[in-house]
Amino acid sequence: MSADKIFWDIIGASCVPGVGEVQWHDSLIETLMGLPPEEIVRFDRWFDERADALYTRDLWGAAYLINGGASEDGFYYFQCWLIGMGREVYEAALADPDSLAGVVDPPAECEAEIYAVARLAWERLGLDEEEFDERADALGPRAEAE
Repeated sequence: MSADKIFWDIIGASCVPGVGEVQWHDSLIETLMGLPPEEIVRFDRWFDERADALYTRDLWGAAYLINGGASEDGFYYFQCWLIGMGREVYEAALADPDSLAGVVDPPAECEAEIYAVARLAWERLGLDEEEFDERADALGPRAEAE
């Protein structure tokens, strides 16, 4: 099974649109806690790579319009929200940020703080934090955003 499929299956199972971003956070941690340690670390890497790909001027502009402003932190939480919305919304937004007009429901804030879920799952399993970092380093450098 490809890394892309594994990642989006985890997101799809844990981040149900309309349920609430706080629930996404908790559900992702629970899902990740059921994975082998190496998969938890890989998920963290995959998440970061997908967030990096969303770091574009056009998407920052979309976040600014949708959320009524977008600080650096606010834009990152917007990127997390886009990931949590699933593969279809994510890929459509990458291709055309205007596609979000059919997704957002103003005045809802489109942000999610789901960026540290892999590390939190790791810690809740009682695993060594330094080992998380060592395993992440062993994966090599992160892929460059296109």
